[in-house]
Amino acid sequence: MSGLEIIGIAANVIAVVDLANKAGNAVYSYIKSAKDCPETASKLHKELAAVQVSLQRLVPIAKKLDIATKAGQPAQNLSATSDLSASISECLSTISDISTQLQGHFTNRLRARFRRRLKWPIKEPKVREFIQDLSRYQQTFQLTLQLDIAEVTLRTEQAVHTSTNMLLETVSDGHQVALRTETAVHGVSDVILAVRNEQTKKNEIRDLIDLRQDINKLVAWLLPLSYNHKHDESWEKHEEGTGDWLFENPAYQRWEAETRAPSLLWIYGIPGCGKTILASSVIERLESAKLRHSSFVLAYHYCQYNKEETRSTPAIFRSIICQLLSSFPNQSIVWEQKTVQILFQKMSRGEGPPNGIKQLMMLVFHIARLHRRVMLVLDGLDECHRDTRASILEFISLMQDLKNVNILVLSRPEVDIMDELKSYPAISLEEQQKNLKEDMVIFIKKEFQNTRKWSASFQRLRDHIIEALILGSGRNIKGN
Repeated sequence: MSGLEIIGIAANVIAVVDLANKAGNAVYSYIKSAKDCPETASKLHKELAAVQVSLQRLVPIAKKLDIATKAGQPAQNLSATSDLSASISECLSTISDISTQLQGHFTNRLRARFRRRLKWPIKEPKVREFIQDLSRYQQTFQLTLQLDIAEVTLRTEQAVHTSTNMLLETVSDGHQVALRTETAVHGVSDVILAVRNEQTKKNEIRDLIDLRQDINKLVAWLLPLSYNHKHDESWEKHEEGTGDWLFENPAYQRWEAETRAPSLLWIYGIPGCGKTILASSVIERLESAKLRHSSFVLAYHYCQYNKEETRSTPAIFRSIICQLLSSFPNQSIVWEQKTVQILFQKMSRGEGPPNGIKQLMMLVFHIARLHRRVMLVLDGLDECHRDTRASILEFISLMQDLKNVNILVLSRPEVDIMDELKSYPAISLEEQQKNLKEDMVIFIKKEFQNTRKWSASFQRLRDHIIEALILGSGRNIKGN
């Protein structure tokens, strides 16, 4: 008797589901954050998700097998049961191997940020081997599901046969015929309904998997930027306790709390005063809030003067579209949209992703309105070319027609930006010098704690150095 049989098939199925979920989350974290993550990583993530869904559907069947085993009843299909036990055992081993090679799923923020700097750790041949193995297990799991449906169908046929015999045997007794006919018909109806329900559930799961795969293909086709790299880099520079004053600012609190009307907040200041670090703080705050409740989705973009691709208008809009598309809990909602269907048709014909500014702008508009609420953070608008700024400002104005979008813009007070946003709530960092200098003190003190980098002589003069740096910094705090 195998270890799985001793513990029970159902318990082990649930254990594999839990492990597949953790491994899938770890793979997704690498896909989202690691540098040079290969395409096969996404395929591995899909296979883990598919295995998880199939095994969840297998739990009731596994419980039936466990009950039959405890009762000393032989399995109706011994070969299939043996194959299922073996596949579950092998699947557990494979997923454990995946988790080990990913070095576990980091949970605390420090280790999570460290992982983001790592490259994808599994070699390409091994990833392909994992994918093939998981696909093979899937075939066994699907076969078990199909056999279970077949058994239900067979029971239906047996019930129909039994009902027919009952009718023939009691034909002489009208009352008996009516009574037994009614009983038999009810029995047949119940079994047929069970078959239909089982098939419907199977079709729904398959449809959901297919929809998720289609959305993933669409997102990949849109060629989104690695929008999170700049965020990770900026958040690394953040020191605990800095920037918290922003969240106590009434203008910010009104912007974040608004749920019934469009909301826009503009934070502006001179170069080097910490706008990008503040943007990363806002994004991290919203990411944490999103984990606690899913009442909104988050999308963001950092424009960077030294990276041309981040200042491309089509690339900016496509990045936002991809973030919004990937955030739907129910993919069927977005798939019903004609604009999304047209995109998929173009992709299927081998066409390239859209580049038209108006078309992309309207795509963001139509997809955003399907969400309950959208929080959108745009940093460094002033670092874009003037024509790009004009398009983004037009887009911001358009989004004010939606009641479910909160937009935060951080930039320098350039004339064209000020002309467009001056009528909206704003926070001038020029007026936050006290808070910014307090942040700077925290940052410098933290820097001086590195005794390997700063000698004892620097440590003795630390307070004088801090004072001199603050006085000499003028209005700047940290580089953007």
